[in-house]
Amino acid sequence: MNKTDKKDCIERYSNRLIKYGKTTKSLGWSGGKNSQKLRFESICDIGLKENQTLLDIGCGFGLFSHVAQFNGHKVDSIDIPNASPILKEASKLLKIKKHEFTIKKKVPLLKLNKKFDVVTAFQIYFNGHCSKELWDVDDWKYFLLDIHDNILDDDGSIVLVFNMEHKKKIPIKIDGEILPLGSKELEEFFNPFFIAIPGMHRSNNKVSAVLTKNNIKMACQSQVFKKQSYSIDIKASKYGA
Repeated sequence: MNKTDKKDCIERYSNRLIKYGKTTKSLGWSGGKNSQKLRFESICDIGLKENQTLLDIGCGFGLFSHVAQFNGHKVDSIDIPNASPILKEASKLLKIKKHEFTIKKKVPLLKLNKKFDVVTAFQIYFNGHCSKELWDVDDWKYFLLDIHDNILDDDGSIVLVFNMEHKKKIPIKIDGEILPLGSKELEEFFNPFFIAIPGMHRSNNKVSAVLTKNNIKMACQSQVFKKQSYSIDIKASKYGA
């Protein structure tokens, strides 16, 4: 997110907080609890088991973290400092354990002195989304190897859900092919790990990826990958109807 977009976002939600107070109207949620519940159930089907540890990167309002916590998981969340007041208020209301940290290119992630079973990053902006600073393959390798070495438990996995890259709302195309991640090199790097997650915003086979700890090591050491396959059957969680 560039500085202008960030400023507009903070202004928009700050104004909504003033107008609507500490209510969900301030958040502008379209799917609300049900969409986050479906997101949580999808992650469970991919590999989140009972009573596991989870790190939610870019937690935003914290609703996904809240749903996971409600279902018995131990959750830590990370989001940028100096965010809109509404984000801080939402985190407090939902009782999210949030750590303030800005993710930067080729800078190690905040160390929390523990490792996690699952790491999630939804609607990713920290990769220089829609800017000249968009991460390339080497930048992603640095990030993933840091996750591998310092964040994930031995049987852990990371779930990445990208925002589609565009220029002034126009999809990026090369040789007539739409590239959701912004470059052919990135598409090739993540291609073995793309999956479709039901209910995800703009979900298709090229915006969501799941990598196990072993996948990360393999991906960062070789350009030759084995296609992963997942079967996702949505099951009901304990979080209401």
